[in-house]
Amino acid sequence: MPHRIYVYENVPFFAKVQLSGNRAPLKIRIDYETEAGDLCIFGSTVDREPTEKASEYVYKKNPKQIKLTDFEGASALYLALISETGVKITVHVQFGTLTLN
Repeated sequence: MPHRIYVYENVPFFAKVQLSGNRAPLKIRIDYETEAGDLCIFGSTVDREPTEKASEYVYKKNPKQIKLTDFEGASALYLALISETGVKITVHVQFGTLTLN
């Protein structure tokens, strides 16, 4: 099920993707409903509120997808979505295949 999200300017939006109990790979697709601006996504399997310096994954310049092919031992992926201008997106999450419908 897709999730519609508005990331307000300069206000981090935090999200959690449950990994335990799901099969790799994980694929997250991001569709931009407003003109893509400056969205950055920081991801961590450890820090619940990741930052650019405290994250394992950094996606800058309006990422369109995130893929994790191996997350063995991790229970969750914590995400921080940050935009200086604000952006409206739809996020699709799928496990177990790299083909996202």
